[in-house]
Amino acid sequence: MRSIKAKLRKPTHSKDDWSNQDQRIWHSVAVNQPAKLAAKLGKHDNVNVNKLCPSVGYSVVHYAAAKGLDDCLNVLLANKANISTRDVTGATPLHASVRYGHKGATSKLLASPTVDVNATESNQCTALHFASFEGHLECVKLLEAAEGINIHCLDKEGRTALMVASAMGQLSVCKELIASGVNVNHKDSSKLQHSALTLAAEAGHSDVVRLLCEHGARYTDTLKDGRNALDLARSRSRRGVVDVLHIMQLTDAAKKSDRDSRRSISSMLSNKTNDDADRKSERKKSRSDSHV
Repeated sequence: MRSIKAKLRKPTHSKDDWSNQDQRIWHSVAVNQPAKLAAKLGKHDNVNVNKLCPSVGYSVVHYAAAKGLDDCLNVLLANKANISTRDVTGATPLHASVRYGHKGATSKLLASPTVDVNATESNQCTALHFASFEGHLECVKLLEAAEGINIHCLDKEGRTALMVASAMGQLSVCKELIASGVNVNHKDSSKLQHSALTLAAEAGHSDVVRLLCEHGARYTDTLKDGRNALDLARSRSRRGVVDVLHIMQLTDAAKKSDRDSRRSISSMLSNKTNDDADRKSERKKSRSDSHV
């Protein structure tokens, strides 16, 4: 049986407990001193750089990626940094770098053979969702070029990166994602089943609405409550969006009228050709009969 003294003895700290040495490592990164960081890590090779700081909930690797501290990130990667480490929300350092638009840090992380470009956090958002939400086009392009990327990834609400970008009015990112083949008419898994168009219309992003319509978004599609993109725009007094959708309606009506007119003219010409052929045939037959 353990003695009372043994039961009351303060437990020793494990390697994963936060220490002064961990704090010094963080300070070296925070002041962007890669040489000092390398010296400290070389002197204390048992430091775990993947440890989550208890006061902020993420690792020093996440911090370096979020701040775009490329040189410090290089030192950390050379000292057993695990780029698959998750913070308290489930996000990886790649999520952190693209969220703040750091092209250099994103390139370094994507170059790692162990990177999971499709890793998701607690809301099932990938790095592509993060970059699209924030409108960081260069990071979006880097992610699209990464091996194994799923550009059709869905978050917790069933939304694509295009839907997220549309809701935030990120026009350049929307253009890029559409060019990459993301479905413009995909509907999410929410109660109303939104599309990229309805999200953009409701938020008042007229330029994105125009872009989506020009690339095949169906503005007549309705939500589960029966409202379409125009109804949503009107309910939120999105004048610009209402004007764009009216123009789209008039343009489509004109195109339909033009097609109908062309079909009518074509039909008339076809009938005239047939009539001419019939008359010619009758004249031939009449001349043949007169010779007999």
